[in-house]
Amino acid sequence: MADLLALKDRPSALICANDEMALGAMGELTHRGLSAPEDLSIAGFDNTRYSRIWNPALTTIAQPAEEMGERAMHCLLRMIEGHEITTEVEYFAHQLIIRKSVKNLE
Repeated sequence: MADLLALKDRPSALICANDEMALGAMGELTHRGLSAPEDLSIAGFDNTRYSRIWNPALTTIAQPAEEMGERAMHCLLRMIEGHEITTEVEYFAHQLIIRKSVKNLE
């Protein structure tokens, strides 16, 4: 985050791989006297409980982690039992949860 903020043409938005990284990025903004979304819009991924209570609340993408874990365990057990498993890509429902860490472009 420090490297991004040091760029001459600093980005206007950042999408992080998970909420923890996004909250860390927001912490670095605060450390530098900047804030989200005024200086940089920030979004995370996972919809952790901290994303709701952080100030400002973090925009994030919720995914069905329990369902994904169950599916992965099912595949692992099938492999252990000697069965072949499908290598098809599976898609799971997700939801964009817009909170206060991104600018409203309307």
